[in-house]
Amino acid sequence: MAPRRAPKRQKRDEVAENQEDKSESNEDASGNGRPKGEDQKDDKLDAEKQEEKAAKVGEDDEPRPYEDANYWEGRYARETTENETDEWGFSYEELEPLLAPLRPRQRAKDDEKPPIVVDLGCGVSEMLFDMAEDGWDTCKLLGVDLAASAAKTMQTKARERELHASVSFEQLDLTKLTDRFEKDSVDMYIDKMTMDAILHAPDGENIAVGILQQVAFTLQPGGSFLLVTQMHPDKDLTFHERIIEALSERDKESPSIWQINLHLSTDESVGLHVYIFTKQKRHQMARRSGDRGPKFIYKVHHH
Repeated sequence: MAPRRAPKRQKRDEVAENQEDKSESNEDASGNGRPKGEDQKDDKLDAEKQEEKAAKVGEDDEPRPYEDANYWEGRYARETTENETDEWGFSYEELEPLLAPLRPRQRAKDDEKPPIVVDLGCGVSEMLFDMAEDGWDTCKLLGVDLAASAAKTMQTKARERELHASVSFEQLDLTKLTDRFEKDSVDMYIDKMTMDAILHAPDGENIAVGILQQVAFTLQPGGSFLLVTQMHPDKDLTFHERIIEALSERDKESPSIWQINLHLSTDESVGLHVYIFTKQKRHQMARRSGDRGPKFIYKVHHH
C-alpha cells in the first residue's frame, strides 16, 4: 500500500526517536535577519517549552510517559488550542484501499444497532470524519482516547461538521476495553501507532499485550483489527510473537481462526506497515478433530 499523498501531520519520527519535535532550525532560533521583538517572543516561548518539558518528562533522554493521562491532556490542550490536526501514521485516504473491503455489513434486521468501528487512541485525528463522509456513516464510528481534552475537542468538531449522528468520541483508558465493550460486540478496531507509543512507556510491552487481549475478546467473529505500526514481523520478532500470544490468550474457550494480512512497505522512507487481523469462527470439523487452539493463516503483501 504505497501512500498516495503525504498525511497532514506524520508522527512516525516522533515515536521512533522518542524525542520532542523541533519546530525551528538552529539558524532560525538564532534570529538572524528577524525583528528583535520576534526574537524575544521566540526566546520566551522556547524557555516555556523547555520548562514545561522538564516538568512533565524530565531530561531529554528519558522516555515520554505515554501511559500517563496528564501527559496527553497537556499535549492535546496545547495542540487543540492551535486547532491542529494530529494524524499519526497514514491518513484515511491512504488507508482507504485496505479499509474498504473490511467495511462491516449491516446487522440482521431484528438488530437495530449499527456496526461499531472503534479508533483506539484517536487523539485529535479527523480520520473518522473522513470515513463518515465516504459512506461509513451507516456504522457507529467511535474514537476513544485516554485524554478527555481530545475527546471533548473532537466531539465539538463532530457537531460543528454535523457528523455527530454517526461519529462520537469518548475518554477511555484502553486497558479497560472490556469495561466498555461486551464480548464479541465490536465490528472493527483501528489502531494507528497507538501500540507503538505504548511500547515506549515503562512496562509498555505488557500494557500493549493486555490491550490486545481485550481487543480479541470484544471483537466479534467476522470482525477486523487494522493495526498501523513501525514494527516489522521479521525485524521485531518479539513484538510479532506477543501479538499472537495476546490474540490466543483470550480465545481459548472459543477458539477462532485468525486470518492475518501483512502489508509490508518496502519503501524505507515510509517505514510503516499494516497488520490486518480478521477473526473467523472455527469450523465445527476442526473442533471435532481435537484441534482446539486458535489458528493463524498468514498472507503477506509487499508494497
